[in-house]
Amino acid sequence: MSISDTFKTVRPTLSEGSLKTYTSIIVNVGKQMDKDYSNPENILKDYEAILTHLTPLKPSIRKTKLACLIVFISKTEGNEKAINEFRKVMMLDKEEAVD
Repeated sequence: MSISDTFKTVRPTLSEGSLKTYTSIIVNVGKQMDKDYSNPENILKDYEAILTHLTPLKPSIRKTKLACLIVFISKTEGNEKAINEFRKVMMLDKEEAVD
């Protein structure tokens, strides 16, 4: 299944614009890390490395990428730890934005 097909399955109401943006985020994170993230299982295996990779980004940009990753892995078995860690960073970013 392609990246966009995975998003369509997980979020059938996702707009075409959001679908393109989310697909682009997954592809680009994979390219930046020299990894194949075309399936959610690979993201689950590498979630700690992905978090480290995203650390230097501005919180608002990181939050968008993390939200995309959460949606992408949301229907994948064994996703709980990765989703919890992604959400934890998102909450810290949200608090930082409020300060």
